[in-house]
Amino acid sequence: MVYSDIIIDHGGRLQEQFEERMKKNGFHIATVDFTDPDHSSHLNPFWFLISPRDVGEMVTTILAHTEPSEECGKDPELLRAERDLLTSAVTCVLKLSMLDMDLNMESVIRLLSLGDHEDPGTETDDPTALTQLDRFFEEKAGVYGDAFLPYQEYLSFRNTAWTGYYTVLRSCLGRLSEFRQEAPMKIMMEENASEWNGWENYQKAFIFCNFPEDRNEFKCCQALFRGMLTWTLFDDEE
Repeated sequence: MVYSDIIIDHGGRLQEQFEERMKKNGFHIATVDFTDPDHSSHLNPFWFLISPRDVGEMVTTILAHTEPSEECGKDPELLRAERDLLTSAVTCVLKLSMLDMDLNMESVIRLLSLGDHEDPGTETDDPTALTQLDRFFEEKAGVYGDAFLPYQEYLSFRNTAWTGYYTVLRSCLGRLSEFRQEAPMKIMMEENASEWNGWENYQKAFIFCNFPEDRNEFKCCQALFRGMLTWTLFDDEE
């Protein structure tokens, strides 16, 4: 039986009282401290994304805790296009992380930023002009063939949302910047953090979580744990 748990520890008093005793009994201990980030363990959630469902959970978390641009927020079609574009970009980074991309949020931002630059030689007033992001997807699809599914998702977005392309793109970039700037996210999204790698191999593990009193941040952190951490690391197994 794998025995793991997340302990809500306001003020860090429980960890101070029990950590050493638990270590002596073979428990692996980590800290997620949203009040003192310098003393917190760090996580790169991208390492735990495996299936399309996992990617969907991550995109849902990003959309739930950030605001769209004013124009996107008024149009359900543009909001759906935001989800399609973010899902394609995250999936693309996952597929290419072992080849030419680091597996982190910065890679997603850099990838989408290519879409804000038209390909050299195109007419700036042409609504169907190719961007550097288009060229990137075309190149990778040519190399990896049918296995490069994010390209098909991206094409679907482009074919149905030409007129709102730049509106959606810049709204997505704004959301990602907001997401990274949130204090809780800075802890969870530490670039290339290694403290959590291999946790699924521990038989007994505890995480002490010290949350601030701000309930919005608390809910945001709860969603992050529920969506990108708990099913991978803390499901009990016989």
